Amino acid sequence: MTVRPGGDFADILDAVVPEPRGLVTIFQAYFDESESNGVLGVAGYVFDKRSAKKLDAEWRQMLTRYGMPFLHMSAVAHGNEPCDAMSKDRRIALGRRAIDLIKKH
Repeated sequence: MTVRPGGDFADILDAVVPEPRGLVTIFQAYFDESESNGVLGVAGYVFDKRSAKKLDAEWRQMLTRYGMPFLHMSAVAHGNEPCDAMSKDRRIALGRRAIDLIKKH
């Protein structure tokens, strides 16, 4: 999940799904030109509105805490921008926090 300053996912959810127990489906796809023995894996997440809003709020807190404008796990793993000024230990902590948030919600 990439969160950029200026967007407010919670407001978008309220506009699209005004009912507290409403359902929203959001699809975003990422493709890579690499291939492993002709196998392509596809994964995703399904949230109810309440969980999506909680994840969004906690994700933003995490980004703020680590001084990140957005998060790409490849940047965390390899120390690429915007994680290039972070120590390896701090990148590992950030990656673990992101995974923990996803599992939690």
